[in-house]
Amino acid sequence: MAHKRQALGDEARRKEETWIRARERELLEKARKEEERKAWRARLAASVGVADPAYLDDLEEHGFTPETVPLLFVAPLFMVAWSDGEVSDKERAKILEVALERGLDPKSPAWARLEGWIAARPGPGFFEHSFRLLLRMLDESPEEKASRAKSVVARCLEIAEASGGFLGLGSKVSSEEKTVVDRIAHDLGVA
Repeated sequence: MAHKRQALGDEARRKEETWIRARERELLEKARKEEERKAWRARLAASVGVADPAYLDDLEEHGFTPETVPLLFVAPLFMVAWSDGEVSDKERAKILEVALERGLDPKSPAWARLEGWIAARPGPGFFEHSFRLLLRMLDESPEEKASRAKSVVARCLEIAEASGGFLGLGSKVSSEEKTVVDRIAHDLGVA
């Protein structure tokens, strides 16, 4: 009987030790993932120059990563390009040109997302919200805001003019595009 009790005690200790080791592994894994998450959030904060947790949450909720944050600068271009219901080939070419100039790699996840935005317009309000995220980011660096804002508006005008007019006649900018460009310029504080 004592031998049986000893065997049950040994078995219980082995199970307890196994459970403790498994729990330690779980806790270590959880801590490792939390450290990775903190490092990722720090990279995201550094990429936008904003440390506000609510802002970073908003970026994440809209699918922005440290690698795709540069797309915030092209969101206004899409607001203009999509304002008439479609992105023309000339607008597409201009948007891709701007993306290359901003340093986006055609083999990157950001580029793939950019092409997805050209092919199919994201849900309602996506670009407008992305534009608000851009405004918040620009507000964090007032010394650079004016020049960056002027650049964004200039690029928006280029998009608006890219496929406008009929056979080279008439206004190159549709009324829808003009309205969007004017609103973007106003919100950015560009005359």
